[in-house]
Amino acid sequence: MAQVTTEGALAVTPHDSTLLSKVCTKLFVGGAGTVSLLMQDGTTAAMTAVPVGLHEFGGFQRVNSTGTAASNLVAFY
Repeated sequence: MAQVTTEGALAVTPHDSTLLSKVCTKLFVGGAGTVSLLMQDGTTAAMTAVPVGLHEFGGFQRVNSTGTAASNLVAFY
């Protein structure tokens, strides 16, 4: 199993305006689907068909509700 080096984790409820309490770099997806992220620089990144597992996306500050169908999300910072 791969080792994950992080300071902590946050349960994620996708939302279109509420930011995560920390800028995060990794996202665990428990149920595959699309993911829309608000990146640290203010741009939006949309990924389709994100499989179950741990993914590194760089600095993101929100998982958008609009455009996210993946479920059981946990963000790591």
